[in-house]
Order: sequence, then structure tokens, then C-alpha cells
Amino acid sequence: MRADGETRARILVTTRPPSQMSYHPPVPPESNVHIIKIKRNRVLVSWKASQSGRPVEYCVTANTRGNYNSLCSAESDLYGSTPFQPPMSPGYHRSHALISSNPHPLYPKHGAKLTCVGRKTWHQFKGLQRGKTYCLDVFVIDKETNASSAYIGVSAAVKNVISPTSRLKDNSLVTFNLDETNGYAVNTKYSPGRTPGPILLFIQSCTGPGPVILDISRNTVPKEEILSTNVMDVKTLEIPRLMAAPLNSTSNLYLFSIRSSVKHPRKVRVWISGKKHAFPFPVLPEDKSVSVFDTLTTCDSITIGWKISSDERVKYCIYRQSPHNELMRRTLAEPQNFCEPPVDGSTRRHTVLCRRYHRFSKRRFNNVIMQRVRGLHPGTTYLFEVQVTKVKGKMLPYEQVWANTLDTCSRSRNKR
Repeated sequence: MRADGETRARILVTTRPPSQMSYHPPVPPESNVHIIKIKRNRVLVSWKASQSGRPVEYCVTANTRGNYNSLCSAESDLYGSTPFQPPMSPGYHRSHALISSNPHPLYPKHGAKLTCVGRKTWHQFKGLQRGKTYCLDVFVIDKETNASSAYIGVSAAVKNVISPTSRLKDNSLVTFNLDETNGYAVNTKYSPGRTPGPILLFIQSCTGPGPVILDISRNTVPKEEILSTNVMDVKTLEIPRLMAAPLNSTSNLYLFSIRSSVKHPRKVRVWISGKKHAFPFPVLPEDKSVSVFDTLTTCDSITIGWKISSDERVKYCIYRQSPHNELMRRTLAEPQNFCEPPVDGSTRRHTVLCRRYHRFSKRRFNNVIMQRVRGLHPGTTYLFEVQVTKVKGKMLPYEQVWANTLDTCSRSRNKR
């Protein structure tokens, strides 16, 4: 025993005769662990069953440092002074004595995992890190004595996923899926052609938490970085057109890297063009919030307001939902897709109105639209959403807002 290290001692106490002492289950003659499939960040392995005539179960480990030659060494490396213990059998008691000069216990490291899988002779390791090599081991455990034997382990390399590079077409709206299959990132490129003026880029995060990270560069040697930005919801960018290169030159390409800031499946849509007049979306204000005017709220109406789009040729639609509706509870529990228009009627939400607010409308005040929503129920919470749609174009949402009607009706307030 080293004075500066940790040593584990196993003590078996039993009331049974020596003939029934600790029994190590046999491994089959062909005791190798076999890799069946490696897919993304998962590895499927199998092994032959032990020929033991006693009840057994199997435990598997994965780590990035090296294979274990016994379950004891695996437990010591993974759990230190708090070892993993299978269920004990009546008549036996196994204890672990840890003799150590280090007061701090060891904790799982090296990407290590220890799992017991019952009598199965296969297991799929999930959630492994890309770009790492894992050592995979299998142990068979006698369920009556907890004695164990080791199979011959194997190693598996989980490769990094290189996202394929697609090409954006001018004046086309493309939706990208960021998920586990592409490492939550996509790479794409765009050739601007000879049209003069800046390049207009639209990017929208449709689903998923947190921002989307966008990096733009030019395909030169060395690579020329143009900009990097985070996109929480919607962003429209003007990319300056750089010094022209020969039309068939690779340096005339713009490279786009779009990745999620968190490892969560999401959708992102992108539109790009050198023709500004072809932009299909309404131009939203920087402040996309919707306000509730509490002083104008009554028992059956709520007044909301939002800043106008700089594009006059747009139509605004107001939608509402009530959380007292069981269907709405399910809707709120589902991930919202901000790139899809709401569905009317009994399926999702109710349309309050859709209309244009021209510049001389009595509901426009200093670039703010105020709209009263009537026909509501007293003491009820509502969720409102405003959508703006460009004529012969696409829709974009403002932020959602919650509002409550008053519990009781007052004549003076309801006359407003």
C-alpha cells in the first residue's frame, strides 16, 4: 500500500460453509466484447453469455482513459470512497474499507460511466462525446455472492461530424435543421454574382432555446472574417459587397456557419439576395414587444399596443388564447415554431382581427398602434400575439404578451 495514495480492501463476511465461499462466475471461451454499430454519439456492443449455473447479471463501463481488468478497479476509478454496489444477497455482507491519506474522495472522471443491464448481452452507450475514443468493458456478476469476472474490453472512436456544405440560392428561403445528426451546426455558402449594392441576409430562429450563432466569412486564403453575431429571434443584415473577384473564382464565395448555442434540436430559416426589392418579409422595429395599457383594461376588454413596421404595405393580425382552455395548456407545453403561422379555430387559437393600419388611422399614435380587444370574460388571463404580414410576402411575429381582465365590471370603465 502506498502511503500517499488510496487503497480499497473488500471484506466478505458470511455464515455459509467454505464450500460456498465467493464464487467468480465463468466467462465464455470467446470472451471478447464486440462492437455492433457506431452511429453519431452512440455505440452498440454485444457479448456472449456466461455459462454459469447460478443467477448472474452484467454491468458495463465506458471511459476515455483505458480498459479495466476488474470491476473492483472500475469502481475504484469511478467512485472512489463511494463505490457502486449491486443488490446484496441474504447471508452475505460485503463492505469496502478505504485507507487513504487523501481526505477528498474520487469522483467520476475520464467521461466514465458504470451501468448494470441485468441479463441482457448487449448494450447501447449513449451521449458519448464526439472526437473521443472510449474504452468499453463488460463484467459478469454472481448475484448471490457479488463476485465478478471481466470480459476482454474493446475501444471505439466516436468521430466528429463534419457538417456538409450546401449552397444558398439567390432569393430563396431555406430552412435548416440543427440537431444531433449534424452536431447542431450547418455550413453553407453563397455566390453574390455581379449585381451591385449590398447583400441582404435574413435569418430567423424558429424553434429551440437560446441564441443562434452566425459567422460570415469570405473564401479567401487566409479566410477573411466579415462578421459574427447572435440571433435570438429575427435579424436582417446588410453585408457589404467586397472587391469583386473573377466570376468563377472561389474567393467570390461567402461562407456562413450557423450553429446553436445549446445542444438542443432547432430550426433556422435563411433568405439571402443581392436584390433588396425582392425582400419577402416585413421590416420589424427594433422593439418587437407588445404592451398592455392597464388603465384601459375592463372586465371584458383589453387594449394592447405595438410599434409599427416601417413598411406601409403590411397587414396586422391579432390572436388570443385563454389558459382555461385545456387545449391551450397542451399548446403552451409544446415547443413553439415562430416560423409557422397560427392555426385558427378549435385547433389552436382564436383570430381577433386582421387589418391594415394606414398612416392616417385613428389607432396610430406616434408610430404606435393601439387596438382594443372586446368580448372577453371577467377575471380571465389571455395570451395575445401580433403577427405582421407583407403584401404578397411572408409573416413575422411580435413578442407575445399576457394580460388579465378585471374581476368585476364597473359602468364608468366599461363606457370607454
